[in-house]
Amino acid sequence: MRYFTFGLMLLSLFLLALNSIGHFIPPLTSDYPPEENARHYTQRELSPAAAREQLSIAHASTTMRNREKLERFFFLLTHSFVHGSSYTLKPYDNWYLWTQAFLSNSDFEKNVILDTQNAELLWRRGRGFCHQVAWIFVKFARDMGFASGLVRLNNHYVAEVEYDKDKWLTVDPDLGLLWNGRFSSAEFQEQLKSIHQKLTHTGYSEKRAKRLAELYAIRPESVVYKNFYISRDYYIQEINAFRYMWWIPIGALIVSLFMYLVGKRLTQPLKS
Repeated sequence: MRYFTFGLMLLSLFLLALNSIGHFIPPLTSDYPPEENARHYTQRELSPAAAREQLSIAHASTTMRNREKLERFFFLLTHSFVHGSSYTLKPYDNWYLWTQAFLSNSDFEKNVILDTQNAELLWRRGRGFCHQVAWIFVKFARDMGFASGLVRLNNHYVAEVEYDKDKWLTVDPDLGLLWNGRFSSAEFQEQLKSIHQKLTHTGYSEKRAKRLAELYAIRPESVVYKNFYISRDYYIQEINAFRYMWWIPIGALIVSLFMYLVGKRLTQPLKS
C-alpha cells in the first residue's frame, strides 16, 4: 500500500507539472520559407500575449465602433500568428485529451481529437494552418458579442463576422486579407476582380499571388459555412477535457495524501 500511495502521489505531481509546463512554451516560429510571401505570413511582429492584451483594450473601448474593433482584432491576429504546419495537441497542452486520442479506435478519430479547437491555446502557440487562425477569429469575435462563422473556400478557410445589423466583413487572417460583405454578396464578388492586386499589395510575389488567388476561385453556391471547424460535440469534449486534466491529478493528490496520513497513523505504536 505504501508503494501505491507514493506512486499515485508522484503521478499526480507529474501531471500537474506537465499541465504547468504548457504555459511556459514560447510561441512557435513558421516552418514556411519567407521568399515570395508577405512579411506577416512567416514573421511574427507581435507576441500573442501582447496581441491579446491589446485586443482586450480595444474590446473595452467606448469610443471605437464595432467595425473598428474587428479591424483592430484582424490586425492583431494577423501580425501575431504565423503560417505553418497545422498545430496538433501535445501532452503538455492537454494530457487527458492527448491520451484519449491515442486510445481511440481509429486514426480518423485520433487526428480529429489532436486537431485542437481550443482557440486560446492555438493563439498562444502562435502558428498553424488557415482553418486554425480563422477559428481563432471566429471564437474571439463571438466572445466579443459578434455573430461569426467559418467559411470554406476550396481547401482554404476564412471567417465572416456581422459587425452591425446585416453588415458583414470577411476576414482572411492567414493571407492577411479583409473584405467587405459576405462571400456570396455582389459586393464581395466585385472585390474579387482585384484579388491579385490585393495580394501583391499585401506583400506576396506575382507568382505566389497568382497561386493564392486560386483559393478564392469558387462559385458562391459551392461555399461551405460552418459554426465549428470539426463539430460542436468535439468542442464540448475538449472543454470538458480541460477540466479533467486538472481535476484528476488534484483529486488523486488529495487521495494519496489522505492515504499517506491514514497509513502513517495506523503504523504508529499505541500508547499505553
